[in-house]
Amino acid sequence: MRDEVHSGAVPVTIPAAPDLRQRLLREPGKRELRIKYLATRTAAWAEADLRFAGERLLLARAGRGLLGLALVGAAGGAIGDWLFATSGSSAWPVVVGVGSALTAALSFAVLGALGCVVLPEVVGEEWESRHGTGFAGWFSRVQEPLCDALLGGVWGALCGLFIGVLSWPGGRLLGTVDPILAGASGGVLLGAVFAVVLAMRGKRDGLNARHWACLGPLPVHVYWFSLRHAHRLYLHKRPRLAD
Repeated sequence: MRDEVHSGAVPVTIPAAPDLRQRLLREPGKRELRIKYLATRTAAWAEADLRFAGERLLLARAGRGLLGLALVGAAGGAIGDWLFATSGSSAWPVVVGVGSALTAALSFAVLGALGCVVLPEVVGEEWESRHGTGFAGWFSRVQEPLCDALLGGVWGALCGLFIGVLSWPGGRLLGTVDPILAGASGGVLLGAVFAVVLAMRGKRDGLNARHWACLGPLPVHVYWFSLRHAHRLYLHKRPRLAD
């Protein structure tokens, strides 16, 4: 359906929201088109955008998990092989497990100290603490990142050990005795397990999907990055997040 607006003697045709959405999917970089679509979209297309965002956020999280854990496993295999200086398929779980536990513990601890929870659907969401004033407030601000780093390190060590266990079937499937490839395959298998968990608990990410849906449909690769980046890239402004 199209609406006509008369400007003097010349009628101006305004496409309906579905037409704008199809154009936006073809030309996502046009800011004026996106603003016009967001101002005129119907409730049905807003619901379609919500489903669109939710599905792609799930794919992005699963993809990041697979890639990240594969890198952890590969690095763990290399570190474990260097530490043990051993070879043989019987040592895969030990070599990869110890190396991956060290690698994941360190990286997860750093991310925890920076306030980033790895796979919050599994271990729980982070929470915002209220800091007091004076010495108590200062101590709380110092203690919080330290605790987050400690818990992140423990969570990373557990993931690394699971990668070591899964490196055995992963290496057998690849037909390799290389600890780096075996570790990477173990990371991919663990990432696949977590991807199933993400799919089963995807509804808990509804609030985040609503924030992304406020931008309308976006290219698939954009969902791998932050919402703030997407707002600046496609609307040239910072997001306003509300519960």
